[in-house]
Amino acid sequence: MGMFEVIFEHALQSIELDKDITIETMTTLNLLFPQSLKESLQIIESGLVSRISTANGCYYHTVASTANSSHVILPNSCSCRAHAQQVVETKTEFMCKHLLAVEIASRLPGAEQSTVVPTDQWSKGLLALLWPQ
Repeated sequence: MGMFEVIFEHALQSIELDKDITIETMTTLNLLFPQSLKESLQIIESGLVSRISTANGCYYHTVASTANSSHVILPNSCSCRAHAQQVVETKTEFMCKHLLAVEIASRLPGAEQSTVVPTDQWSKGLLALLWPQ
């Protein structure tokens, strides 16, 4: 794990421990993500982060977009174009704004909408989001 990842993980642990984003943590996150932090926080404040899970612990997140669709967020991956281009292809960013929003929201009480569904409905929902017909 590189220094960037260690600092980021420490910031996430601080959010989880404090159940809030302190000025110190906000400063750290802004240094790590100067381009996307503001947009990520707007996503969280708008209530656009959802966690869909099963009783046995399988889960994925969605972030609603303005185009009446949702981006699917799996661990370390997002279905958006920015993730594919800037994170995977060119490696110019560590993560997209959607993934950052999920990482932060999942550690803040009440910041994500949570739904538990049956396993078959969970998998059908995930497939429909990833490969719409």
